[in-house]
Amino acid sequence: MPTTRSTVEEQPQESIQTIRERRYASRKKRNSAHAQSPKQKIMMQFLNAMIEFDKQRILWSEPKERASITLESIEDRVYKGKYKDLGSFKTDIDTLFLSVLPSHSSKDDMNTFKSLYQFAQNCLKFESNRLGEEIDNKQELYKTIALFRPSIDGYVFSDTLVKDPTSTPSHQLPQNIHEMVVYPSQPAKKEEIPTLKQTIAPPPNYPPKMLKHEDKPVVPIQWLDFGAFSSFAPTFDSNNANVSYESTYIGRAAKRVKRSKPKEEENAKELNEAWLAKEGLDMKQILNAIEDKKPDSVEEELAENYQFLQRLIEYQESRIEKGESVDEQELQTVKLLQKNITSMLSRLPPNATANNTELIEKTMENIPSCEPAYRGSLQPHKIFSYPTTEKAENLPPYANLTPTYTKENWRLVKVPAVNDNSLISMVEQQQINFYTKPPAFVPPQQPFIQHQPRK
Repeated sequence: MPTTRSTVEEQPQESIQTIRERRYASRKKRNSAHAQSPKQKIMMQFLNAMIEFDKQRILWSEPKERASITLESIEDRVYKGKYKDLGSFKTDIDTLFLSVLPSHSSKDDMNTFKSLYQFAQNCLKFESNRLGEEIDNKQELYKTIALFRPSIDGYVFSDTLVKDPTSTPSHQLPQNIHEMVVYPSQPAKKEEIPTLKQTIAPPPNYPPKMLKHEDKPVVPIQWLDFGAFSSFAPTFDSNNANVSYESTYIGRAAKRVKRSKPKEEENAKELNEAWLAKEGLDMKQILNAIEDKKPDSVEEELAENYQFLQRLIEYQESRIEKGESVDEQELQTVKLLQKNITSMLSRLPPNATANNTELIEKTMENIPSCEPAYRGSLQPHKIFSYPTTEKAENLPPYANLTPTYTKENWRLVKVPAVNDNSLISMVEQQQINFYTKPPAFVPPQQPFIQHQPRK
């Protein structure tokens, strides 16, 4: 029994442009002579102008969703007078452009779509200003995105894409692929846009690494130390060296000799004296002439003494900071200052330096008293300023200290009398003899702390 085989011939798929032309040819012919209002007439003229401007029939593309608004549905509503203002009309026009957005088409279709949408925006804006109506003039109908993913050399970006409103959310993208929105930059003139050569600095031009033989670094041999096995083990390693064993040993010996050789100390003073003697000048006579030169006026003499005082203060401050002893320069400065002051005082009359006691008392009255007591020395038989605690006043901060143990165990310091026996009374002599006797029992030494008076 013969079998019949039904063959289905595959029909060629229509192109996008063919679908657009077919939809445009099958559109309904309309008559714009029955316009009810001037606003309706403006909408009809706008649709006709936009259809004439659309040479590639982009507005007649197949909508992405079946429930989307088409150009024919907008025409029906315009001719039936259902649009009361330009705002609702523009909303449907934007929805129409979004439904026919060529997101996956060529760049030419995208450029044509942009120019068509800009034409529609400008026309509606002009008519709304003429009629005095406010419409939403949003310029961003769609978003431009770019995909990127991290790699070893950095981030890899894709070309800019028009985001499809019906596409999946960004969280459903493959792993390590992310989405970013690309905003258009401000328009600029062509001559203001920098080129790639102006943006990126040129690579540095380094000289070739061709070292001369004498410029190469010297790598000596490496000395080895195997301790107890040094008798039969190698003493050096020359694998990485570029000089021989003899050159390394000579350089090492030269460094040792240079380090052990004492440095010759040059005395600048002796060199100066030798040079001056060679020129016929005596350094000692020059110094003596400078030192023996006497000032011509009192102001010069006072200025010279002031310089000596400043130099002496500098020597003393430096000596105290370093903890050194007095050197010869400081002693010489003191002698010169003492000599100058003695010379000045010898030329003054006696009454200029030593006057009656009234001047001294008057000077002492002018000295301000800042503290109730001053730290100093007491009489030999009085080693403490406040032996009891019966005084109500507080002790001064730097007064002599009182021991903490009882008065019977006080150990007095043996200090000889300063004055002559002829100037001391009998009572004071008895006190000195009593205090200078050795004590019967010497208690252990304890630290001295300041005694606070009773309140």
